[in-house]
Amino acid sequence: MEATVKLDKFGRLLIPKRIRMTQGWEPGVEVHVQVNEATKVVELHPTVPPASAWVEIAEDGGPLIRFPEGTTHDYDMVEAIREDREARADYLASSL
Repeated sequence: MEATVKLDKFGRLLIPKRIRMTQGWEPGVEVHVQVNEATKVVELHPTVPPASAWVEIAEDGGPLIRFPEGTTHDYDMVEAIREDREARADYLASSL
């Protein structure tokens, strides 16, 4: 994932929300900035890994839920909606 950002008049840059969300970076997270002098590449590393799950965009464009322990869950939103509708239908049918 990449983005082009512009420094403001104070020399700050805004990390786009989509990138922050996929990395699980919430307001207040401390980020270590490292610059490779030879290549001029700037790397950002959170000083503390996210405590909760975060969402990344999978190669197919769908959401991919990633957990701090390294596991992932390929979330199928259509299937989740279908399961929810079936559960509600079963609940309503049993309450009649």
